Amino acid sequence: KVYHLESWHNLLSERERDIHCLMQLETSRRNLGLKTIDCYFLHNPEMELDIVSRQTVLSRIKTLFVSLEKAVTDGLISMYGLATWHAFKVTSGGRNYLQLEELVNFAKDAAGNAFSLKLGKKSKIPLKFFCYFHICPMI
Repeated sequence: KVYHLESWHNLLSERERDIHCLMQLETSRRNLGLKTIDCYFLHNPEMELDIVSRQTVLSRIKTLFVSLEKAVTDGLISMYGLATWHAFKVTSGGRNYLQLEELVNFAKDAAGNAFSLKLGKKSKIPLKFFCYFHICPMI
């Protein structure tokens, strides 16, 4: 099952955005009747590159990864990942490009080598519920 939420993140400060995402997570847990959500997906973070600077997007992702690692530690989610159409397909000079290594380093900064960011479509992860969250609105 897929539970999909959208939000208006570009109007929020970094800390407000972080709190908003965690509130969405809590709402999802309550609505689904779950103690732990299998995987939190950050949905299309590269779309925000159309609205704000690359540095702002990376800062927002890094801040959110810290909170997501805490959510794993607190038992709210089992893992987190990115759901993206373009971020890893376009060339490094492309507008919607995100460097995978940089994102993994953000996760390592947040939790060391035991980070909970999961990547790769060949992962055999038995998931009952997915939660998608937009880091920005579709404009």
